[in-house]
Amino acid sequence: MKLKHIAVAASLMASGSAFAGATGNVGVFSEYLFRGIETSSGAAVQGGLDYSHASGLYAGTWVSNTGGPAAAGGTEMDFYGGYTVKAGPVGLDFGAVYYLYPEDEEDLGGEGFDYWEVYAKASYSYFAAQFYYTTDYLGDANDTAADALGKDTDAYYVNLLASFPLSETLSLGLQYGITGGEGAEVAWSASADDGYQDYSISLTKTLDAGMAMSLGVYGTSFEAGDGFGTVPADDDGPKAVISLKKTFDL
Repeated sequence: MKLKHIAVAASLMASGSAFAGATGNVGVFSEYLFRGIETSSGAAVQGGLDYSHASGLYAGTWVSNTGGPAAAGGTEMDFYGGYTVKAGPVGLDFGAVYYLYPEDEEDLGGEGFDYWEVYAKASYSYFAAQFYYTTDYLGDANDTAADALGKDTDAYYVNLLASFPLSETLSLGLQYGITGGEGAEVAWSASADDGYQDYSISLTKTLDAGMAMSLGVYGTSFEAGDGFGTVPADDDGPKAVISLKKTFDL
């Protein structure tokens, strides 16, 4: 569910159904970036389980080691489900995702960063557009800060993607995202009070036995000092991330 393999994500959306039956995946990443933000503070191991029905309904879960929005050495667990359908040449996907950070709530005395989003996605040919929305951006911890400022915690994320095949096994991915809304304004400091943007360019190589290797460069519009808590703002310029992932049938 994260922006780990931009080229792969766009090509899956173009198919109209991201999974066939039950599948699993496991991967290693030099860094876990969520919408351009460093989250793992180092290497990450990630994996997920997914199931889709011929009707277009699907559900899945995904987990990663992560520093989390606040706690060091924590875990992120995602739970999601939705429905995919084809409208002529256009692939559509509607669903919801819940982000759970178990260690953060304990470390913050009950005020964790768990939150949910609903989403809508559309794809055509090599291109895809995604829209995520929540009224509870970054959970109770952000809600406390928002109340003090007299603001809401609604937020949205708009993501534009493109995936271009360079050969039978190599693809080029491009991505640009916008995070906005009052919840995002509360979460990020004054110089990012309109939210922020993230972008990436990546190459994904399909290997044998369900393996894929990806190399990407990721950046954001953050300036030095943006961010909150222990989340490292992307003030050192674009970052390179390399990953190796295996997908398998169950």
